[in-house]
Amino acid sequence: MKKTKDVVSEERKFLRLCGEEYKKKIKKQTSMSLKDFQKISYLINTLGFSNYYLYFCMDLFPDLLCDSSDISEVNDWNEEYDMQSSEYGILDMMVEECDMWLEEFCNQMPLERQKEKYRLLFEIEGD
Repeated sequence: MKKTKDVVSEERKFLRLCGEEYKKKIKKQTSMSLKDFQKISYLINTLGFSNYYLYFCMDLFPDLLCDSSDISEVNDWNEEYDMQSSEYGILDMMVEECDMWLEEFCNQMPLERQKEKYRLLFEIEGD
C-alpha cells in the first residue's frame, strides 16, 4: 500500500496522541509484541483512522497481522473463559480488555486537554 497523504495525515494525528512508549513501538525503535499490535491497531481503528489502520497492519507490521489471526489466540480466550464463571463470556472479557486499552491510552496522552477530550469521548471516568 502506498503511503498516501491521507495515511500520512492520520499517522501524524495518531502519533500526536501517543506517549513515548507507543511512538517507539510504532516507529520500530522498540519491539512490539502481538498484544501491543492488537492494542494499537484497535486504538487506531477506534479513533477512525481507517487509512492509517490499513497501512499500519498491512505495511508496517504484516508479520504481526499474520500472527494475530493464529488460532491459538482463540484458544487463549477459551482457556481464560474456562477459568471464569460460566456467566462471564468471552465477549465480556474482550470488551473489558478494550475498555482498559482505551483508558490506558488516554492516560498516556501527552497533553491534559487531549486526555480530557478523549476520556469524554470514550466515556471514561476521571482518576
